[in-house]
Amino acid sequence: MPERARKIILVSHCLLNVNSKVEGICPFPGVHKELMQVLAEKDYGIIQLPCPEMTYFGISRWAHVRDQFDFPAFREHCSKLFKPVLDQIQDYRNNGYHIEGIIFVEGSPSCGLTKVTKCENWKGVNSVDSYAKLLKESTKIPGKGIFVQEVEKLLKQADYELNYYVLDERQPGLLLDKLKKDL
Repeated sequence: MPERARKIILVSHCLLNVNSKVEGICPFPGVHKELMQVLAEKDYGIIQLPCPEMTYFGISRWAHVRDQFDFPAFREHCSKLFKPVLDQIQDYRNNGYHIEGIIFVEGSPSCGLTKVTKCENWKGVNSVDSYAKLLKESTKIPGKGIFVQEVEKLLKQADYELNYYVLDERQPGLLLDKLKKDL
């Protein structure tokens, strides 16, 4: 039997299951195959992070921007979702495993690491036409998603330092090349 590599990486939920995303905003049909291939070739075990947007608003939700998630109940939801993952991290570490880091999704209002989605006129959408117009007006601005902020807070409280990576779905090769080289 082969020896365990004892290496683990955490991955944003939607990179392993696009079905958790809002309809129509993802460039791949199921799993991000290229990312999974790189991680498998490097012998990483994967912990799939929960999706705070899906678990809070359901699969039939519409797209949101970060400002809409920046309220106490959603932040608490994000913290509650990550605490069992933090327990897993601690147990793996206590048993000699290396936790490499977390792969987030660029531009996500929850899982964006360096950019999030923003739209100044997002409040009061009252028709499909106005919703479509606002989606086109949305931009990516510097900042961190709400889930990322809560994850960082909990990791800091636990005195854990992890590497953070971000996959930009419009330019996935940037992260894939980095992972091939650095992991």
